[in-house]
Amino acid sequence: MAWRLNRDAGSTGAPWRWDWGNLASGSAWVWADEWAAKGWPTSNDPVVGAVAWFPYNHVAYVQSVNGDGTVTIEEYNWNSDHSYHVRTIPIGDALYLYPPA
Repeated sequence: MAWRLNRDAGSTGAPWRWDWGNLASGSAWVWADEWAAKGWPTSNDPVVGAVAWFPYNHVAYVQSVNGDGTVTIEEYNWNSDHSYHVRTIPIGDALYLYPPA
């Protein structure tokens, strides 16, 4: 997730704009709370480039918002399999954390 946010911010190598020290610390479980504590916006409405946050300790990158009420996400380690996935989910399955400006 941090790599995708860095890529979107124009940083594809060190020094990174976003890392676990200034983005969100530790487990994905706390990302939504940390985002809110920093005053960064969250919403039920996805946008391309947002973080899709799931309450079961997982985050993903919003690749596209589809016209049929779904969103396509990119993710690593879904189901703890240490692999890259692209999947389409209903919009309501996640909370969306908007990248800080």
